[in-house]
Amino acid sequence: MPATVVSTSSGSGFGTITAPRPADVAAGDVLFAVHSTTADYAGVSAPSGWTLTASIPDAFFGLLWTRVWRRTVAASEPASYAFPQPSGAAGTVMVTAVADADLSKQIRIAILQNAEETSVVTTPSVTPAAAEHLEIRFAVSRTSSATVTLSAPSGYAMRGQVKLASRATSAVASRLINSSSASGSKTFAISGDNSGVSHGVTISIASGSSEPEVPPTPPFTPGQGSGKYQYVFRRLLDRAYLGHLDLSGVSFEKRVSSAGTFGGQVPITNTDIGDQIDAIIPRDRATLNRGPGVISVEVLREGQYWGEYWITGYTLRKDRRKGPVLSLRGSTVDAYFQHVLLRETLTFTNQDQIDIARSLLESMQAQDHADLNLVLQPGTSGQLRDRTYKPADGATYGQRLTELGEVINGFESTVNTVAGPSGLERQWAWGAPTLGDENAEHVFGSGYHGGDVLDWGYEVDGLKGGTFWQARGDTPQSDASTEAVPLLSAVYEATAHTAAGWPRIDRLVDRPGVVVQQTLEDYAAGWAERKSGAVTVFSVTVAIGEQPSFTPNNLGDTARFVMSDEWHKRTGMGAGVNARHRIIGCRVVPIGRDHGKDEMELIVESAEVT
Repeated sequence: MPATVVSTSSGSGFGTITAPRPADVAAGDVLFAVHSTTADYAGVSAPSGWTLTASIPDAFFGLLWTRVWRRTVAASEPASYAFPQPSGAAGTVMVTAVADADLSKQIRIAILQNAEETSVVTTPSVTPAAAEHLEIRFAVSRTSSATVTLSAPSGYAMRGQVKLASRATSAVASRLINSSSASGSKTFAISGDNSGVSHGVTISIASGSSEPEVPPTPPFTPGQGSGKYQYVFRRLLDRAYLGHLDLSGVSFEKRVSSAGTFGGQVPITNTDIGDQIDAIIPRDRATLNRGPGVISVEVLREGQYWGEYWITGYTLRKDRRKGPVLSLRGSTVDAYFQHVLLRETLTFTNQDQIDIARSLLESMQAQDHADLNLVLQPGTSGQLRDRTYKPADGATYGQRLTELGEVINGFESTVNTVAGPSGLERQWAWGAPTLGDENAEHVFGSGYHGGDVLDWGYEVDGLKGGTFWQARGDTPQSDASTEAVPLLSAVYEATAHTAAGWPRIDRLVDRPGVVVQQTLEDYAAGWAERKSGAVTVFSVTVAIGEQPSFTPNNLGDTARFVMSDEWHKRTGMGAGVNARHRIIGCRVVPIGRDHGKDEMELIVESAEVT
């Protein structure tokens, strides 16, 4: 099992600080306590039962001292812990509990002091304790203001924060990492009044997993191993580890509210590689506990999760002049929703659409052998719906979830694989009416002298949209002597388009299984509002830097495109186009022999209704 943060606790004050035992700890868990104080700790006794693992005095103005303590949870553990301080000193304590750590491997700790009056607290780089390790980063800021708040580094989950008014603020964040390479220094952003002196602490703890360490691949090896990408294979349902493969010719994509695809190859150049593959894709097709349909692959880039894909098929082929090559194909985990039929009647009256969506997913996961262990994002959208779903309709959970989000004022959703509070999590995320951050600061550009935009293209089709919209549902039950007629919505006009001179282009879209009139009205009104006129697909291929701000987990964000070329004509000193577009899909092609950079094709919002 991967090492995980169980819980945290904290304390602050003058004199001896008391911090409660973190919740839900068990014997064998390891605790780390970061104690920062405003006076020299020389001569101050150690907290009972704790071992000092690192410390740093204030080298500037004598304003902050920090010590890092460790203890292993015993069968009988006190309800709280006391941390003595120098006379008259104030301080904070952050206690973090970690489960499933491999304590046979050395725990690595680094500690750093930052100059005062900075806008961030920098935590140092640390040598990983193992290929799969839990990284915990602590930040403490000495401040004279009560308004200071710390924000976790990008990609890290905030675990706790404690403030001592007008004295100090401490925070802790963590992230599960699969890489033998150090992740570098990371910063906690400071909001509020500017900070004084600060300390950063980084701890790496090896997972107690049975997975073997993967030695780091040289950084010049294109797209393979932990030098850039890792491909970790597990069983889909129980997440049992099966192995790693060094794939080539990889591409993987992700889209808002629809499935994305995965593809990659393994040349089988010797029997050792064949044995590695056999642990994931069995040679004996009678083996049922692994192989397509049973397994998934986790994609990690520089130790950060960029996606998980359900492997649904493969081809194994040998040409006359070459050795065998295994080619894998798969889809994002949310594709699984489309393969489970709804088996119970579900009725919802005047319920929030997000509550209905969660109920659909909970119903799916309650069926035998269909539990993906999804973590469902909480909250509601404020849009109430009436829905009835019946097994006789023959619909899948994925179909119903997609239809539910399509109506006017609907929602978007996706599944992100991230390091969360319970370890590696599949998180179902939603946004109403859209996912993403419309103010995100992703910028892509090109000009006459280069840029990170490699290719771009527009495809515009005036017949894929429409200007008059109508939805058709099923035939409601009626007297046998009466002619059965399917339900039809009213016709909804795209008035802005027709006023501008667009001709009438009718779109009649079928929604089988819908027998509620208002649902059809919502569909047609939503399409008229969002899908009218010419469908424009704007795609851009960009080079991916070492630490890009945009990853597949940022789908839905708006990015700014700054472009000047023969088509995007410059005006004055400005670029030809400087516009914001919402990204609803991306396709990643890792570095390979035919291209020297990681590339990502971005799909900008605009879609055909089918």
